[in-house]
Amino acid sequence: MALAPLFIAWLGFGLSSKVVVAALLSFFPVLVNVVIGLKRCEPGKIDIMRTLAASELQIFRFVRLPNALPYVFSGSTSRSCSP
Repeated sequence: MALAPLFIAWLGFGLSSKVVVAALLSFFPVLVNVVIGLKRCEPGKIDIMRTLAASELQIFRFVRLPNALPYVFSGSTSRSCSP
């Protein structure tokens, strides 16, 4: 919110400044949720993938990314506090 006046001063009162402010306000909660979703993966699933000689890309593609999708689509940090 502190950057909103700067963007309005740089981009004017038009639509572009409003779009940039809205994008910034929605970007960071989604980014936080992506990081939380990627970290909250069951260690057993990752261990099984490593036992099967999966690469880090395969672990990301088949385990971490599907685990993070609910966090990405929720868009708020409310799921980050759940057990």
